[in-house]
Amino acid sequence: MKFTIVNNIFYDYQGINLNLGGVETYLQELSLLLEDLGHQVKIIQMSEIDFVKQFNQTVTVYGFSNCNIRLPTNKKFLALVKHKVKDSIVIWGSDQLSMRLPNNESITIQHGIGFDCEAFDSGFRKLFPLLGLKKFYKFLQRYRALKLFENSKNAICVDYNFLCWYRTMRPYSTGFNHQVIPNFTRLPSENIKKIESDDVRVVFARRFVSRRGIDIFLPAISRLMNERPNVNVTFAGGGGRLNDIEKFCAEYSRANIAFYSYPDSLEFHSKFDIAVVPSIGSEGTSLSLLEAMSAGCAVIATNVGGLTNIVIDNHNGLMVNPEITQLYKAMLRLVDEKELRLRLSSNAKVIVKNSFSINIWRNRWTSYINALLDNNRFKKG
Repeated sequence: MKFTIVNNIFYDYQGINLNLGGVETYLQELSLLLEDLGHQVKIIQMSEIDFVKQFNQTVTVYGFSNCNIRLPTNKKFLALVKHKVKDSIVIWGSDQLSMRLPNNESITIQHGIGFDCEAFDSGFRKLFPLLGLKKFYKFLQRYRALKLFENSKNAICVDYNFLCWYRTMRPYSTGFNHQVIPNFTRLPSENIKKIESDDVRVVFARRFVSRRGIDIFLPAISRLMNERPNVNVTFAGGGGRLNDIEKFCAEYSRANIAFYSYPDSLEFHSKFDIAVVPSIGSEGTSLSLLEAMSAGCAVIATNVGGLTNIVIDNHNGLMVNPEITQLYKAMLRLVDEKELRLRLSSNAKVIVKNSFSINIWRNRWTSYINALLDNNRFKKG
């Protein structure tokens, strides 16, 4: 069977380096799984130059430049996709980049509710608050989310929150094949060991943007480090707030910025005692949260989106509101209570192994694909 994965980016827009985002990591693993199952796989993305690149043994990535990369739902790109996928099953890497394909079977991957954060800081959206149209704009966001999700009859959701919301909005919908397959993590090898230290090492491995909680994390960790001289913090990521992170690290000698690649994630996280995932919105079952749990970190997460599908408060992590004070108190508690840290991290590793390992994810996807093929939902050939 032929599969075409469509995403706005996989390699960077010059076709040189793999993009390091969570969606792209997901699609890397999905393409490898489909390849292992014996299917033919190609990936189509936007780019600044046309390119053809071999990702794996049989997975080819095509970059097309006749589109505006600043528009994630560019009509030219989608028209090109429609022309290029005539003989294959289409997997939309995100529902945000999808359209109806009457002559193709397709699967949409839904990566979590992305419209729970205000988005009035750029372009024409700045006008909505000025004109008193905030509520109307939020209505449009939700309406668009419904329509995009329904571009395909088949959909995989990475968390239960979106699907529950969808069912409340479409209580009588029929004819759709929706399933939840949470995100995944690899399990650590035996040679990855925790390093014992009197210091307590905290990691923020997220993009440096507001919706990932950098605005509440910085004041919370600042207060903590002022009160606890044994606390160190490492920031790992990139994004628009990098200057703020650099200023923070210049102020605190116990703060630094680090970088790691996806294959090194577990080894990287194993160097830390506490991992904080303080998103304020737009979150699924976070890859970085699962990687931190797998590597033996005690985790703190906010009660946002799919994070609530992973953490059971006070069992395998601490769950707090996305607020500075609650985040500070949770970090302080873990810094001061070593036994709690160890208990949470131990339970986290068990839950990851039993429910969120990459092998479980691969088996779920395999069952989903095979069931569709066996039911003749997709035409073979």
